[in-house]
Amino acid sequence: MSRRIRIILEYDGTDFCGWQSQRGSVPSIQDTIEAALAKLFQIQTRVTAAGRTDAGVHAKGQVISFLTDSIIPLRGILHGGNSLLPESIRFIEVDEVPAVFNPRRDALLRWYRYTVINRAAAPAIMRRYMTHIPYHIDMGLLEKACNHFEGVHDFAAFRSSDCHAKRTRLNLETFKFEREDDVLRFDLKCRSFLQNMVRILIGAVIETARGRLSLEFLRETLESGKQDSRIPRAPACGLTLMKVYY
Repeated sequence: MSRRIRIILEYDGTDFCGWQSQRGSVPSIQDTIEAALAKLFQIQTRVTAAGRTDAGVHAKGQVISFLTDSIIPLRGILHGGNSLLPESIRFIEVDEVPAVFNPRRDALLRWYRYTVINRAAAPAIMRRYMTHIPYHIDMGLLEKACNHFEGVHDFAAFRSSDCHAKRTRLNLETFKFEREDDVLRFDLKCRSFLQNMVRILIGAVIETARGRLSLEFLRETLESGKQDSRIPRAPACGLTLMKVYY
């Protein structure tokens, strides 16, 4: 009898091409996990994920699920899976859920965090998990820029050019930041995000706080829905999928 298994996992996305399988020599996180599960269960196992993170993006609370006929207990899946995975991917929690559960479709809210170190010197220790910005950032402008995006808006202008999602009107419930010494942590929460939306929003508010873009420009771009090359996409290394709520 088939069981649907749900796993909460974390990974360092630096050395992967992203979540989804892609052609090329760089492995994907999905392929790496499915290869480990195939060895564990002795049969090919396809997994579904809550978030399709891009190349270089990390996760502390990614959620996946799959069907299996295996009788291996949950604890065995946790430890057996981890023994077959590289150290950069780790299963954290394993449980059994109803057969109809879908981690992507059933998600109520996704929480992403973007981390910036704002000082002259680049970091030596945490360089894989934060973006270095050596320029002055105006905290007042930064707060106004973040507040500008909270709520229900059409975010068509703040996605990658190859994103073809039909639904671009979203409720960005949270876009906040806190500063601790030289480190800025941005928290964004929304039921779903457009492709590269978080990184483009971060790029927009940082450029505004540096004085390179205006609040009026942000408003006009949001209203027009037209992408603008003056808005950079923030580097992937600073982004982490923190948690998915159900």
